[in-house]
Amino acid sequence: MDTFSGHVAKKVAIYTEALAAAKIDSVIIYAGDLVYPFNDDLDYPFRCNPYFAEWLPVQDFPGSLIFFSPGERPKLLLPIIDGYWDSPPASVPDWVAAEFELTWYRDVMEVPRVLPVNQKVAWIGPDSMSLTSKIAAITNPPAVINFIDYHRAFKTSYEVECLEAATALAFRGHEAAEQAFLDGRSELDIHLAYLSATKIADDELPYRSIVALNEHASTLHHMMRSKEVPAASKALLIDAGAQAKGYACDISRTHVSNDERKSRFVELRDAMDAGQKKLVAAVGPGVCFGELHERAHQMITEILVEHDIVRASPEQAWDMNVSAPFFPHGLGHLLGIQVHDRGGYMVASDGTTASPPAAYPALRFTRELEQDMVFTVEPGLYFIDSLLESFPHQSLLNKSLIDEFRPFGGIRIEDNILISDAGVRNLTREVFG
Repeated sequence: MDTFSGHVAKKVAIYTEALAAAKIDSVIIYAGDLVYPFNDDLDYPFRCNPYFAEWLPVQDFPGSLIFFSPGERPKLLLPIIDGYWDSPPASVPDWVAAEFELTWYRDVMEVPRVLPVNQKVAWIGPDSMSLTSKIAAITNPPAVINFIDYHRAFKTSYEVECLEAATALAFRGHEAAEQAFLDGRSELDIHLAYLSATKIADDELPYRSIVALNEHASTLHHMMRSKEVPAASKALLIDAGAQAKGYACDISRTHVSNDERKSRFVELRDAMDAGQKKLVAAVGPGVCFGELHERAHQMITEILVEHDIVRASPEQAWDMNVSAPFFPHGLGHLLGIQVHDRGGYMVASDGTTASPPAAYPALRFTRELEQDMVFTVEPGLYFIDSLLESFPHQSLLNKSLIDEFRPFGGIRIEDNILISDAGVRNLTREVFG
């Protein structure tokens, strides 16, 4: 992993500057503890603190810590797990260990003795009463968090490689899911086909997959995964990703059954696919993502008019805001160690933010696009009863055609985009075609 050394060096530089700006000497980044339900001894699947995970791919050691003091080699503190109740985590790869000073401990009370607690220390991550009570640390100082969140938008070469690997993994799952859909399987069976093809477990997914047949696609986060096979499977909206070394891809596709290949919904889906590609073509350094989101609404307005879903001129349709009930979510978000990566509203490393405009409150990303950013572009068009019924200009809606489209639920096309030094890369289409 030749790029990993450069990645760690970048994290060192970011944290050095963040600590200096906050006048803090050093930082402890905590991976987190196992979490248990109330009055239960069966823990939830462990999710590593992303501020820890963005440093290194050693993310299955609850209780581990990174200690960093500027000018010194970062330290990695790991608990020794040698009992017989639980399987031990994987060993630390040599190429990771080469970048850190490794320290192993048996009891958490040993940790304060190996840390220079006489310094002014920041603690980043979930609170750990057994440790924070022993270490006089400043918990999650906003000045440090804001600086890190702002710079997380810019990916290192190592991070891009991880995103590429995650995309290649997800491709196998999406192929298998599409075939299971065409074979007439249930949502649960389609989900299981995805897991089987990628050879990953449910708790290893970066987010809960959305597998929505027919009208279920009108629920933006449909995660019920019905076990029943519909009388007729018309369409599948699948929003599913994978992760590599903790880095996530986030990909959505809308498929139509063989029986509906000549339906008007196919034409609508293809128009959205073509429109999504045009939006990606408009990406570049200096473009404000909020303006790209507005362009998406303009594109969807034109599609609604062209396909006779809305009966008005394009200008009248735009003035009446007809796209709003059909496209209620934001166009995209930052992507990386978190599916919805932090810093989407930040316009400066001091924590200054740009809120989404009042017209588009669901927008997660308001920054100007810059080189090395990775983000999603995911326009959607849905037939959501509650939103359509509350639309104030009912006379503009072609309700008979909308009734024809309702059983299909909706459309979402989502790709992951990188602005590199060589131009704009669509990481998803490079693999999916």
